[in-house]
Amino acid sequence: METTLRKKFTEHLIKNKEYPANSFLTDVHIVDNTGKNSVNKIFSDLAILDIVNNNYLALVEFKDSISKVTENDIFLHGQYLKVINDPFLNFYFVTSTTNNEFEIHSLNNGKLTNVDKDDFPDYETLKSKILADKQK
Repeated sequence: METTLRKKFTEHLIKNKEYPANSFLTDVHIVDNTGKNSVNKIFSDLAILDIVNNNYLALVEFKDSISKVTENDIFLHGQYLKVINDPFLNFYFVTSTTNNEFEIHSLNNGKLTNVDKDDFPDYETLKSKILADKQK
């Protein structure tokens, strides 16, 4: 299921949002060398990368349904931010729907918000948003 969902999501981003095919890194393992979290390794289903500046733009987790997103999943988001040391990193859950499609949910301040596929930022917009957030 996760592979099919990931494929649909990345194909959507490539075809409709101008994401470069090489901006996706799957099954990401990030080792915490800083000791800033309570787990030794962080796992993410998908990382979206700024391939020019070598930065993470977003981390994505895939779930069968929104009801499968747990408090622990939300807790781990905070751990990711500490390890990557980027408070502006975008974090999304992508879930299956009953009509064999997907939904996108943004995680901000511990709360999930549904993001329409059409409203999901294109690649350049996501890069610009991160830069603008960092300049605040």
